[in-house]
Amino acid sequence: MHKLIPQSMKRMRQENGGHIFYKFEEKAAYLENAVTFICEAVRSGDDVAVIESEKILPQLKRKVESVLSAEQQEKVYYINNFQYYLLNGSFHVSSVEKGFHRLIEKYDGDVPPLRTWAHVEWGEDADLLEEVALFEQQADTMISAQKMISVCAYQNERICNTIEKRLQECHPFFMTDTNLSPSKLYKKTS
Repeated sequence: MHKLIPQSMKRMRQENGGHIFYKFEEKAAYLENAVTFICEAVRSGDDVAVIESEKILPQLKRKVESVLSAEQQEKVYYINNFQYYLLNGSFHVSSVEKGFHRLIEKYDGDVPPLRTWAHVEWGEDADLLEEVALFEQQADTMISAQKMISVCAYQNERICNTIEKRLQECHPFFMTDTNLSPSKLYKKTS
C-alpha cells in the first residue's frame, strides 16, 4: 500500500484535499503506511500532526527519525491520542471538535499546509462509537473547507460493521493496509 500513498497524496493536494478512513489490521503495515504518509507530507513542504497511541508512538518516532533529517522532523508534531480524544475523561464531540479547531487555526493563509494522521481510539466504552461517527461527520466538513489531507485510522477489530459503514459514509476515501480508493458509500454533508 505504501507505494500508492505518494501519488494519491499528490493528487489530493492538487485538488480539494482528502479525508481518509483507514481500517487497519496489521501493525507492521500500519506503521509503514504512517511513515510513508508523514515523509511524503514533509517532503512536499507540509507540516504533519500525528495523533497516536502511547504504545505505538515510540516505534513510529524511531522509524520517522531514521528517514527524515533533524530539520525535516521539526515539521512533525506528535500528540498523544488519549489526551487528544479523551480530554475531559470521555469522548465528547464538542471537545474533540474544539481541539481540532485549535490544531488547524494557525494553518490558515500563507503558512505551509497541515496534514493530519490520527489513530482514533476511545477506551473501552462501546457506546461511544456513535459519538465517534458523529465527530467524523463534522470533521469531514472542516477538512473539506480547509482542503486538508487527513487520515483517520481505526483498528479493524475495534469497529463493528454498522460503524464501519457510518465511517465510510463520512470519508470520501477508504484505505486498508493494501489499498486506497474512493469510498463507494460517501455522502457529502453540508
